[in-house]
Amino acid sequence: MATSAEPLLHRVAAGDPAAVRACIDRWGALVGTIARRLSPSPAEAEDAVQEIFVDLWRSASRYDATISSETTFVAVIARRRLVDRRRRRSRRLDTEPLSETPLGPRAGGDEHVQMELCGEAVMATKALAQLR
Repeated sequence: MATSAEPLLHRVAAGDPAAVRACIDRWGALVGTIARRLSPSPAEAEDAVQEIFVDLWRSASRYDATISSETTFVAVIARRRLVDRRRRRSRRLDTEPLSETPLGPRAGGDEHVQMELCGEAVMATKALAQLR
């Protein structure tokens, strides 16, 4: 593979397909290592690596050789993307599966209790409909 004097990220930004492959070859191990260290699972790390490289293609035009090396630029992009992913995960609500056991009275139970529950369900539905 011939190397160019032009930074690889500038070639990626210009849409050079060979530069994209070279970028993966050059920084794939670095990005993968960072992703494995900062991801909760191997599957998350794999998804993160793909997301990082997509972001790198989009951000390649912002690379400035007077500010940092290409490797530093790639590592910063990777770290930022992984921090963003961690924040998104932490904002998700923890969910638990619903019990298979019905919470209301069983069939043939007290009719008044069933009517009360039905009325509460109607009020809850109306209240939810008013929310944004």
